[in-house]
Amino acid sequence: MIGLEKIVAGQTSLAEELPLVHTTRCELLSLILANHELRSLTPCDVFHEHLIYLFYGRPAYRYTLGHDPGGGVELCPVCFVFKPHTIGTLTKRVFACDSGGLQKGIFRPHLEPSDRDEMQLKETLESARKLVPLIFGDNKGYFFGNASTPAPTSFAAGTPAYRFYTLLTDAVMRTADDRRSAIEVQMPSPVPLDHHLLYIVLPNEILNQASIRQTIIEVWQCDPIGYPTYVGDAPNSYAAIIREALRRRYEEGGRL
Repeated sequence: MIGLEKIVAGQTSLAEELPLVHTTRCELLSLILANHELRSLTPCDVFHEHLIYLFYGRPAYRYTLGHDPGGGVELCPVCFVFKPHTIGTLTKRVFACDSGGLQKGIFRPHLEPSDRDEMQLKETLESARKLVPLIFGDNKGYFFGNASTPAPTSFAAGTPAYRFYTLLTDAVMRTADDRRSAIEVQMPSPVPLDHHLLYIVLPNEILNQASIRQTIIEVWQCDPIGYPTYVGDAPNSYAAIIREALRRRYEEGGRL
């Protein structure tokens, strides 16, 4: 049986490289502003290492405490979007989907926690660029999570690769969100911001603070994208707003 890693590695078609996206909560922004880097505060509970998690091209992360209404702007997402061909060389692991979701069993019945290692690809962004045309056709298909039909002929029935494909195409599944189709990229902590950022997406009330706006524009030299917040909204509800803002920017830049 040929695993997903070898199938992807054997592909010759490469999609244009998309930005890497890291999402965290606004309460950590002051630390990031002070050090100009993304830093892990505690080892992750899956790999037990200090890692920075990013998704390839997509803002798919949701903070656990952000599901409930209220909580203030500090729990709202702030999204760092990196220029292609910058920090990709720091990549330590690549997974075809969210490894934490796999570990927690939210992709059942298609994938079990024991399938986690079968979803790991070679540790370069080339793996992501090969997986996209293999399963989604192109970057637009990947961004929207639309798997091409039929399944790749190299995905033998019953294998983890085929079951992954059935997860992507399950239209009635309620327990798994868009992280089922988001390619995960792990990097050792810390990850420097330097001049690597393309965009940063954050609430308007934080962006409008003069010192923060100055750091974003003059020090990080990237384009800030603000979004409005509403009293009583669940912080995670802004994930859709961020995704739509990036879709527009990607399309304007010819990335989709």
